[in-house]
Amino acid sequence: MIAKLGLTLALLAPLSFCGLIGQNVTGVLNFSGLGTNFFDSANGFVPSGYLNSGGATTVTIGEPALEFGFQAITNRDVANFTDTQLILTDTSFFDVIGNSAITYRFTSSTPGLFTAVSLASNGYPVTPSLSLVGNVITVSFAFVDFSAPAGDYTTVINISTSAVPEPSTLLLGGAGLAGLIAWRRRSRRAEP
Repeated sequence: MIAKLGLTLALLAPLSFCGLIGQNVTGVLNFSGLGTNFFDSANGFVPSGYLNSGGATTVTIGEPALEFGFQAITNRDVANFTDTQLILTDTSFFDVIGNSAITYRFTSSTPGLFTAVSLASNGYPVTPSLSLVGNVITVSFAFVDFSAPAGDYTTVINISTSAVPEPSTLLLGGAGLAGLIAWRRRSRRAEP
């Protein structure tokens, strides 16, 4: 009976892969090259409602969660991951005249998870530079002397990932494999 159940599970278990949802990522936000990580709530700039508000700079990507947030008197910066994208939104509360250099850095705790990054869209007054080195995605906006009205400026970055099997797929496949082994052993015993 167990052998038949295992065989059935093995045949019914399609490979299912996930992207970024459920993965752990560490976030860093720096301004003008300063060493302070403004995504670290210990620095006093992380409002409640973000996954990094509890004191951790490493969070588990989820939907509909907002992973990283920063807020000062002048603006709010949000880094939100989906299964395939990183969405950066800078909300200016006042008209902006110039802006400091901004660097976002995100490190995956899963080696080889990030395989490529590309700019999908940019609503910010300057185009960011993107880099992927090992497990680290870096998005940098250079210092710019510009004038812009208050509002939201959103940049969307596509992230390609390596195929990572979902844990439920691994469990189902393992149960199916155990059933196949049991079925094979029984069929060998039944041979004369």
